[in-house]
Amino acid sequence: MITGIDFQGSLIGECRLDAERKSNDIFPAHISGMPLSRDRWLITCATRGIRYHDDDHSIIYQLRAKTPDGALIREGMIQPSVTDYDPRGDGSAYVRLCRVPMPFGVPQGALVGASVPAHSGLCGVIWCTSAAGTLDPVTGVRKYDAALEGSTIHAEWCQFRLNAAGDDIEMLLPPQKMRQVGYARGPAFCSHTAATTSITPLVPALPLDPGCTEWCTTHHFNTGIAAIKLRYNPRAGLYEWVETGPALPQHPDFAFSEGALARSGTSWIMAVRARRERARKTPDWAGGFSRDCGDTAWLKTADPFAPWPEPVILQEPNRIAPFTLFTCADRQLRLFSGDFTNSPHKQRRDPLYCWDVDPVDFSVSERHVVLDSVQAGIFADDATPRSTCFCAVFPHMGGKVQLAATRAMAIRYRPGVEPNSPPVTAEQFAKFGVYYFKLHYAKDCPPAWRFTGN
Repeated sequence: MITGIDFQGSLIGECRLDAERKSNDIFPAHISGMPLSRDRWLITCATRGIRYHDDDHSIIYQLRAKTPDGALIREGMIQPSVTDYDPRGDGSAYVRLCRVPMPFGVPQGALVGASVPAHSGLCGVIWCTSAAGTLDPVTGVRKYDAALEGSTIHAEWCQFRLNAAGDDIEMLLPPQKMRQVGYARGPAFCSHTAATTSITPLVPALPLDPGCTEWCTTHHFNTGIAAIKLRYNPRAGLYEWVETGPALPQHPDFAFSEGALARSGTSWIMAVRARRERARKTPDWAGGFSRDCGDTAWLKTADPFAPWPEPVILQEPNRIAPFTLFTCADRQLRLFSGDFTNSPHKQRRDPLYCWDVDPVDFSVSERHVVLDSVQAGIFADDATPRSTCFCAVFPHMGGKVQLAATRAMAIRYRPGVEPNSPPVTAEQFAKFGVYYFKLHYAKDCPPAWRFTGN
């Protein structure tokens, strides 16, 4: 039970790396994180620009001391955005976009059962990469090409360990396209051989087995949303993508996207953004001729690699926005998103709310305001479209308080890029970034990881 939510202010106001600063019109956006050891935390973040809608940029990391908001030890690059990206090897020069990095793995020194496993300390980050047009060097505006992005978007990953000094990460598997074992070459990259693209989810992978040697997440292929299994290979000393489950059932009235996977007791629960079929001239990025009207599709299974049941589709809450799904430290399943019906600002993505989700019928209750950008003093209460979505709940390390974070930004872009939207003002842009808060629970909650010597 949540007894209160306290806004803590800015977690990452600006990236310190070259070409990733606000002076470059780039700001920190999508965030996630995990402990790398007893006293080191990894924060992963996708930076973002204002050249166009969804102008994702690079994947960066921060190494912090003790807690997600601890002292910054190191900031570094995982995968930079470039303007000479050539995904097809035909000499093209496109803008590369990278988005939503999600880390996973067993922290160094963490106990699994009664012992520290061999793969303790091996961690990975999964994100999404695409080519999305060319950059006009004169105006600095990206000439967006939806067809190009839709045909080149794919999942990438890297794997690493905390170094011996504890002051940086040591890369073991450099950034590369994710491919299932047995599909290392050729156009087919997984057992869904008709799949040509894949989009990664907005939540991290979860342990699949008690020994944490296997992990499960979802990918949104152009052939449908499916679970994928990652398994530790002791001979290689790395995780491998070893299995792809069946795709979610198709629906005649909805196009599905953004499958978020969570554990609730012995069940796996997936929440999916469901877009209603409406008349459009061309398919949207989710593969359907659809509109987002706030519907969420819910599915539950004991095995995400068995055929999925028919989804239950609900319009409560009326989110009309991206969402994330987490089983929080108090073991309660919660949905984080906007709520157009209840927003005092009549905004789709501001405030950020959370709801308790019933794992049986998927009804929601106990709505809490997580972050209201106006009440928090981030933005003015005007007609500017604002976004505080993409909430990340960090793994809990004990006690009654769990940390979580989200981006805050205004959805306005440069003149000539989106003609109906005024440009971002300097005052607004100064406030763009990642903010965090504390979720307070009624009782002490067990930590996600225990370490030797605890």
